[in-house]
Amino acid sequence: AAGGKPTLFAKVEAPRGLALDQGENLWVVSGTADQLLKVSPDGKVAVVVKGRPFNFPHDVVVLDDGSAIVSDGYEKALWKVAADGTTEK
Repeated sequence: AAGGKPTLFAKVEAPRGLALDQGENLWVVSGTADQLLKVSPDGKVAVVVKGRPFNFPHDVVVLDDGSAIVSDGYEKALWKVAADGTTEK
C-alpha cells in the first residue's frame, strides 16, 4: 500500500476465519451471511457455499486436496467442503 495506507482488496460481509490455499486464493467465512468464499489473488470473490448447512460459520482450514473444513459454532459442527462446493458433516 502506497504511503503506508491500506487499500481495499475485496468486499466481504462480516469476514471471520481466513485461510490461504496452494494457489494463493484466500478462503474466507462470512459469519452473518453464512457463506464460504474464495478470493482470487486479483481480488475476485466467488461464493463456494451459501446458506445451509452453515449457521454462523467461524473459521476455515484448507486441506492439501483442495477441500476445506469449516467450523460452525451454532450448528456445533465441522463441515467438510469439497472443491466443488458439496458439504458433509
